[in-house]
Amino acid sequence: MSNSKELKKEKNELKELLSKKISEVNDKDNLNEIIKILNDLNEKLNDKDSVIEKILGDIWVKLAPSAKTKIIRIMNDVLDKYDQVKHGEPTYSDAEKTMIRDAFNKINGICDKSFIEKMLSVFGIGS
Repeated sequence: MSNSKELKKEKNELKELLSKKISEVNDKDNLNEIIKILNDLNEKLNDKDSVIEKILGDIWVKLAPSAKTKIIRIMNDVLDKYDQVKHGEPTYSDAEKTMIRDAFNKINGICDKSFIEKMLSVFGIGS
């Protein structure tokens, strides 16, 4: 069983790592693909949020001035309950943490693909 301190550390590390990866992506299609992955994940985890949290979160995301800001806001919504513990148990189950990890792995792949595409472009290879 993880305690709140360990979960908070994990949460902050996840946010930091994903934020760094996202900052390097500039391709609109890749950003939109990341948004879709995070939106799908957020929908699956929405049962942890109150109705007010859902409404305010949706408005906050829609008001994002850029795709990267939208990604960060959705990521924050996904991870907002990550470090919370109720009755000695983490809010997110192991299965939900696996869903988060799998989604972040997909996003990492998109970010890596974006880097490779940029590198090939610099060398004049590819499109």
